[in-house]
Amino acid sequence: MTVNFGGLPVRATFTLSSDADFFQVVKTSDGAHFPETTVMELRWLDDEDLVVATWTATVDENLATFYEDKSDVAALLALNPVQGRLFYEDGVGGPELLLAKGTIHDLSP
Repeated sequence: MTVNFGGLPVRATFTLSSDADFFQVVKTSDGAHFPETTVMELRWLDDEDLVVATWTATVDENLATFYEDKSDVAALLALNPVQGRLFYEDGVGGPELLLAKGTIHDLSP
């Protein structure tokens, strides 16, 4: 018998290019508002599993929006990250959750 505790993160691919801005919106599935204290982050890790950069979303009602200028994307890619992880924390004492993780697909010219 196998028992799985906790939630497994969604598998994701993070597509980035040094010549394009990064824009992604995360929306609640039921339209409910995120708590005002919500923190949602994309953490970028290197091949030694160390965080080399963190991008934080702007949270407004039921949307969490990530926006990074292409210069920030280029700076991140120069650090050679191999994985991205999406974390969520409600900011009111709830657990920090790993929602998604996956590889980076670099489309840079």
